Amino acid sequence: MTVRSTLIAATLAWAFVLIPSEAVAFNCTATEGEECIFNRGPLVVVFEAGQYSFDGDSQLNGVDGQVGGYTAGTFEFPDLKPLDLGSGRFGFEFSTPMFGSVGGSGVSGDHEVSANFRFEYLRFDAAPGWRIDSLELAVTGEKRTVGVASVALNVPGALRFAGDLFTTSGILPLESTGFGAGFSAWTTYEEDGDGGAASYGTAYARFDNVRLVAQLSPVPEPATALLWLMGAALLRFCSMRQASRWRLNFHLCDPTCGVKVAK
Repeated sequence: MTVRSTLIAATLAWAFVLIPSEAVAFNCTATEGEECIFNRGPLVVVFEAGQYSFDGDSQLNGVDGQVGGYTAGTFEFPDLKPLDLGSGRFGFEFSTPMFGSVGGSGVSGDHEVSANFRFEYLRFDAAPGWRIDSLELAVTGEKRTVGVASVALNVPGALRFAGDLFTTSGILPLESTGFGAGFSAWTTYEEDGDGGAASYGTAYARFDNVRLVAQLSPVPEPATALLWLMGAALLRFCSMRQASRWRLNFHLCDPTCGVKVAK
């Protein structure tokens, strides 16, 4: 490959990344169990089990509460919105119907809701000439409690709050074959001897948005890498040759070389 053809190939590769394209929602539902492939820029995500690569669950334990989300075994593959965030960052995001609330009606006993989702049977690849440097999973949502109540979030990374709203993100291993997140909310109600509330609380949680982003970087083609190595070797050779000439001139010089003798 000539220098000119190498430069043209590199220019086209960057152009393919920088030219914006309309983001069309992606979904594997029609594939059922057949392999389904997502592409965004140089990022390739293979859903090896197609629609069955996604599943979730939502449950209410008790009578004082409500929950929304996915139903186990129905494989409700979400619409994925492709992302091109610039600087080699590509991925997808989706909105979730996941929420849960418990307490508030004065029904005695413990009450709990839980909801989760999970992608499985995945493979993360990069287009030729690219490599994946990192994978980041981010989740946004809300949680709040009053009184005797709690909310547990099963999400990646450290939580950052703005009031009741939260954002969290964490790095996934490059060899990951799946990812997911979930939450649970709990409270209890007990009456005292006078018919009042001895123990009372409410809890609420929801997931709004889930985002997966891969950081990619270009990998030089073999011919390009060879040119870089040859250039570095040539610079080193020229530097060494110049140094050799300087040392030779210094040793050939007589004792008065470079010294102005007074007359």
